[in-house]
Amino acid sequence: MAKHGGGHEAAAYRLMLWQYRLQDLLHLDPPEPHLAQAPIRPGMTVVDYGCGPGRYAVPLAQRVGPSGKVYAVDIQPLAIEAVRKRIARAGLANVEPILVDSYRTPIAADSVDLVVLLDTFHAIGDRPALLQEIHRLLKPDGLLFMDPGHMPMAEAREAVEGSGLFRVKQTDGKHMLVEPMRGKRGVNPDT
Repeated sequence: MAKHGGGHEAAAYRLMLWQYRLQDLLHLDPPEPHLAQAPIRPGMTVVDYGCGPGRYAVPLAQRVGPSGKVYAVDIQPLAIEAVRKRIARAGLANVEPILVDSYRTPIAADSVDLVVLLDTFHAIGDRPALLQEIHRLLKPDGLLFMDPGHMPMAEAREAVEGSGLFRVKQTDGKHMLVEPMRGKRGVNPDT
């Protein structure tokens, strides 16, 4: 992730927001089927990394319940604004939107049960840096649930396992459930 750009990037993001609103209105590609395979339980701490306008943040927050926590992380200020509006409409107090300008988050190391990375991995410029940060965030028994977005599954799997930090635990051909390798700790490239 690089620092967010100016007007062109904001205009493109606004178009994407309208696309998601239309999808939601027409019930096209709803978030729930994507989350059906994710091992989400009440009380978990979950990071929705690359959360966009928060389409997954609300169902995640509902599934972890009031004793759980969802961090909605994105590089785009308009995404964070959209998430804030969405969680306010839903009356949720267990979602914390976080604006970042790099892969580094202010979330404590070894504090996250699950990182959800949906339709984002293909757009990441520095995948090793992202994977290091996710590894840093996850508890030793934490998991990464992801889809490769607009890239072949084999390429995404190779990038994840090639990092030396993760092992793919299972895949259904569209999503991967990934676990951190024991004894390895990610080194943050921003420090």
